[in-house]
Formats: sequence, structure tokens, C-alpha cells
Amino acid sequence: MMKARQDGLLFFVGTFIAFGGVNQLHGEESEDDDQIEVIVVTAERRAENINEVPLTISAFDSSAIEELGIVDEQDLEALTPGLQFGYSEEQTGQGTVIRGIGTRVAGANHMDMGVATYVDGVYSRTATGVAPNLFDVERVEVARGPQGTLNGKNSIAGSISYITRKPSAEWDAQVLGEFTDQATQRYNVAFGGKLFGPLMFRLTGGLYTGDGAQKNIGLGGDYDVPDEVSYSPQLRFQWDRFDVNVRYAQSRDTSVPRTNLSLFDPPRDRPWICDGAANFAADAFNDITENTLTGTIDGVPYFCEGTFDEPENIWYGYTEPAPAVEDCGGVIANLCDDLKNEVNLNRPGIKDVTREAWTINVDIEIIDGLVLQYTYGDNTTDQFGSRDLDLTNQTGPSVPNGVYDDRRNVSPFLMEDASHEIQLVSNFDGKFNFIAGYYEHEGTNLWAVSADGFSHEWRMADTYDTCVSDFAGSWADYEGEVYRYVPDNLTCAPKKEYSGRQPSGGAGGDRTL
Repeated sequence: MMKARQDGLLFFVGTFIAFGGVNQLHGEESEDDDQIEVIVVTAERRAENINEVPLTISAFDSSAIEELGIVDEQDLEALTPGLQFGYSEEQTGQGTVIRGIGTRVAGANHMDMGVATYVDGVYSRTATGVAPNLFDVERVEVARGPQGTLNGKNSIAGSISYITRKPSAEWDAQVLGEFTDQATQRYNVAFGGKLFGPLMFRLTGGLYTGDGAQKNIGLGGDYDVPDEVSYSPQLRFQWDRFDVNVRYAQSRDTSVPRTNLSLFDPPRDRPWICDGAANFAADAFNDITENTLTGTIDGVPYFCEGTFDEPENIWYGYTEPAPAVEDCGGVIANLCDDLKNEVNLNRPGIKDVTREAWTINVDIEIIDGLVLQYTYGDNTTDQFGSRDLDLTNQTGPSVPNGVYDDRRNVSPFLMEDASHEIQLVSNFDGKFNFIAGYYEHEGTNLWAVSADGFSHEWRMADTYDTCVSDFAGSWADYEGEVYRYVPDNLTCAPKKEYSGRQPSGGAGGDRTL
């Protein structure tokens, strides 16, 4: 758990000269000369031509988002150098890495993420649900490199900024329907215009659903199945030099997450598992027998456990395929042209994310070229995720007296962020400009990462029971009683048994029973 508050004074004065930063442009082409039109970005808190911003930026405007078919983070990742997304529903690494730099776990006890995420200038510690389907988004800017000076947070790797389309005085409507050969459907609508006087509105909504992109031949159902509903109303008051926009956004994502592929087919005919410098699948281990379970290979010691009567290899005797590499003929997965996006899992994937956010943007033009900006944000993300952890369809041992692995992860998160930012931004003609501002952020983060195991028997035990206390392992308390793992062959185990799943603590001190 983490609750912290950050206050700071930001002041920047300098000479802005376009040094030709490495920028990637994605925009609409001109019909006359087939040249990409100028893309205006706000990476330095003022509207500028991307070619004149001395930062490394990839920018996508609304036309590029539509024409390139960017609907999720995987599409954005494919088009942005150095950007990678992980499993955001589990918050491992916050799900975002730029140039190989990110945050190991979002639940870590610090406020600053390696990659900062912003929606209309408001900071969010999670990238989940911030811009559903990237519909009705005016622009996406991915800045690589440290961004702490101008974006309020100390994001050492970079930042991702989503700028949504705001209401205007002109009535307009957008309707999007998408059907793919993957049997997914996307329905989006956005409309708005002038209500009366200087007051305008805009309403955006969307539904994204379909079948799974990762076929599962096991018991747990397909993975990577979209199921998301979102809506966002806005009100804007614009009069003379005064402009205020209020936006509320809510999304509910009950999709099935994507998962890892099993990119190898381990030996199934050997009952032992081996530790040592050499890899278990190396040819050097092919000659190991029950009489040579310890020794050295090329001077490097190794140690193996398990026999044909008491096997230790969880794959021993397991006959079901690893479908991703089923057609690879034993070739390493990254050298295989027949790799398939298929899994064989008995535990279903779960993703349940609700996000609510309020954003207020106020711009007051004091004089020509001098603007006072205020940004307020309040967002809450409540999410739960679970996936098959052992990447097999095993529900029991494949051979008598054998062992097997059947685990899933459990990842609940609750994140709350509230921030205020006020800035005085100049945009005078000439080379001298400045930004002065104050930023305040307060956030709460409740998180846990745990694993449930179904392949072991757990029994309640008395701490003074000599038989059990002689067994190596750690003790833990649950509702006033003590439990620990007791091997099935421990004949003097206590009579009282706990028949539930294996309790296994994880980061954050969580205990799941």
C-alpha cells in the first residue's frame, strides 16, 4: 500500500531553438504534393510544429489513428520505436516501457513511474482504460527520454499523452463500425455542438467486443477476448479569452486478457529435473540416467532430482501438446516459421477494470502570447486480473506417484490519483519564452500480486507437532490457525486438514485462501 503527496514548484526560462529533434510524424497527406501536413504538438505546453520541438517524439493525429487502424496499445506499440506494453491488468512494470526503461512493479512504494501517462494533461499511474479504442482522440504523443521538467512527474523513460477531442461550436457527428476476420466488432459514436451562447457539449461512447485472438485448446476458454464499454460527456464554455472544459469519463473492461505462449516443448520422457549452469534441454543432459544424477559437465557441476518411481519433472508423462510450437519440430521458437498464437490452459483469464475520471482544463489568455493554464484531474481505477500461471492444461499427475503444476495468478489493484497544476505559459514571437508553474499530486495505491496453487495438499498444523515442525518450510497464520505445506508421504501429518487451494503469498504481503 502506498499513500503519498507531492508538491513542487516548476520554473523554466530559456531560449527555444529548434535543434531538429528526432521526431516521427503520422498525419494526413496533402492532395496536391503528397507531403505530410504539419502536425501540431503540445509537448512543451504550447502548440508547436513537431519539426521545431527539440524532443524525440512520435505523434499520431486523428486522421493517422483512423487510417492506420490504431485501436489499442498493441497497435501503438507496433508503430512507435522503443515503446513496449506489458500486462497492464496485472500492473507488472505498469505495463509500459520506453527504450527498455520502465517501472518494475506499479505497486512499488514510490510515486514516480518510469513512463508517465497523461490524459488531457492529467497524470495517471495506470495506462489501463485511459483512451478506450483510441476513438475521438485528437492526438497521441509519445515522448522518449526524461520528461520531468515540463510534465510535472519525474518520468525518466518518457511519457505518453492522449489529447481527446473537445467540444466545438460546429455541430458534428462521428459513427464508426468495425468488423474483422477475427470476429471482433467495434461500435463508436461521438457527436456535439453548440448548446446556447458560449456553451458547447460533446458525448462519446463505444462498445468493443468479439471472439478470442488466442485460441485455447484447454479447459480455460480462449484468451485475448475484448469486452469493453465506455462513455464520456463533456461541457465547454468558451468566451473571449476564457476557455474552460469539463470532462467525465467512465469505462468498464471485462475482457479476457492475452497471455504468454509456451515457446518450448520440454522433455516428457525423463522423470528428473536438473539444476546447474547447463540448460535442462541441453544435449549434454541426454545421457543422464538414474545412476548419474549428479556430476559435472565441462567442469560445471550439476544436480538432478527424481527417479522413474518418484518423478520430479512436472512434464513427465504429460501427453497434451504445447500448441504454439506444435508444428516447429523441436526447433527453437524464434527460428520457427510455424509458430502459432495458441495455448493449452485449464485456468481461465479474468480482467475486470472500472475507471472513472474527472478532468477540468482552464485557459485564460491574459495578453496576446501569455496564457494562464489550470488543470485539475481526479481518476480512480479499480481492477482485478487473473491468468493461468503454469501454462499447461494439467489438473493432475500424468503418471502414478508423479508431480504436476497447476497455478494461477491473482492481481487486485485500486489506484486513486488527484492533481492540481497551474502554469503561466508564454508564446511570444522571438527566441525568448518561459513556463512557470506549480504542481501538486496526491495518490493512493492498494495492490497485491499473489498465486494460487492447486497441485499440492495443504493441511492445518500444530506448531508444536514434532513431525510437521521437522519439515522445512515457512509458517503462516490464517484466522488464528497455522498452516504449512505437508507432503503427501508424511504419514504422521495432523488429522485436521484444509481442503482448499494452496495459499501462496506474494508482493504486498497478500495471503489468498
